[in-house]
Amino acid sequence: MNIELFCQRAELLHQYLADLYQTAIVLPWIPSDLVPEAFKELHHTLNKPQVAAEELYEQNEELIQTRNLLEKERQHYQELFEFAPDGYLVTNQQGIIQKANHTAAQLLNIAQNFLVGKPIINFIPREQYQHFYSELIQISQSPQTREILLPLKPRHGHYFNAFLKVKSLVKMNSSLLLCTG
Repeated sequence: MNIELFCQRAELLHQYLADLYQTAIVLPWIPSDLVPEAFKELHHTLNKPQVAAEELYEQNEELIQTRNLLEKERQHYQELFEFAPDGYLVTNQQGIIQKANHTAAQLLNIAQNFLVGKPIINFIPREQYQHFYSELIQISQSPQTREILLPLKPRHGHYFNAFLKVKSLVKMNSSLLLCTG
């Protein structure tokens, strides 16, 4: 049951209680002092969940607003990442590309959607594999940004020397690579 429906039902219950009270006070066989006390207690008991529901409703509205704001911020940063003038790749610690921006895709001459899931090693000459992996291990053990000069080979292209700034994002178990040709 959602919060709005609960509030509506609680309001309806309060209305029924008020109607019942009006009926009960006119009945001659019920002691006059018993009815107000019983209804007062019922009203007090029913009021607590309604107040709690209203507070939950307000908190829920605030959470929705916060979520919407966070989504706008996320979209903003996604656009900054996407349209940055430098190529950005996000890899896991094994060097598998998880995200790539438009510039990185252009530098590597491959569509962005085909970059994701590919090992970055596909764009590195074989003789550089060992060097690259040892650099990745060192980077994953340090919070500092490292700079690497490494030849990259775009799809159907010639090698170019790429200056990579690499930072391990420990909390995300990934690395951020900034590629400039």
